[in-house]
Amino acid sequence: MGKQRIQRNRTELREGSTGIRGFRWTGRLLTAADNFWQTIIHDSEMNTRAFTQATEEGLKGKELANRIDELLKDPPASWKEEAIEVAKEYTLHQDASRGLRILQNIQSFPLARVMFPFVQTPFNILKFYGRRSIFGILSPSFYRDMNAGGIRRTNAISRLMIGYGLTGAAFALINVGVVTGPYPKNPKEKALWVLEKRKPWSIKVGDYWLNYNAIQPIGAYLATAAAIDQAYKDNNFQKAENKLGKLLNNFLKGPLDLPFLQGV
Repeated sequence: MGKQRIQRNRTELREGSTGIRGFRWTGRLLTAADNFWQTIIHDSEMNTRAFTQATEEGLKGKELANRIDELLKDPPASWKEEAIEVAKEYTLHQDASRGLRILQNIQSFPLARVMFPFVQTPFNILKFYGRRSIFGILSPSFYRDMNAGGIRRTNAISRLMIGYGLTGAAFALINVGVVTGPYPKNPKEKALWVLEKRKPWSIKVGDYWLNYNAIQPIGAYLATAAAIDQAYKDNNFQKAENKLGKLLNNFLKGPLDLPFLQGV
């Protein structure tokens, strides 16, 4: 019996160590993928800045190409720092901002980590979406970039246009009936949804309705458009403040259904 127990303990240790190794390898693969994309995005940003600078100098042809090579070989220090920040933003690895630090401090309270097991990535997803949504014009960083001019102004306008474009595409999908928001308040309409097996906050793929809140940040654009659309469908009041209240109520339902906010 003693030998069998020892052998079983050894087996359990081997299995446990294998699980730990598997977890470590998964982490290494994710880190490698992040580093791979950060390198690509960083190089792309540097090339964009060099091309923009060279074209603004009025160069063309061979002179343009030579100037781009010259800038890439000895770029300004600010370019490198800003390119690194862009790469971090697109891979959701931005350095902790004031808002993120507050949330991380909240995790130190009892049971807070149970309710909010993940903070940094969800926060960066929402921040990434916010700067590229129809609400991006409300962001202080938008006005800082606009005042800075140059490529920062171009990027700020591009982010805003991306937000409007993707939200418009989301409205188009809602109009053809393949994207849903919250359940309608009308009992008959809700019963029809149940009969058709239509699910809230979902997108139709083939014959199935899939919850798009798990696909971020694309799901955020669909949720925004769906919330606005459903608010105006459900609200029969004429006063603007009632419509705004309904809109905010529906809009908050989508984000609170995100997988990383289930604890709330």
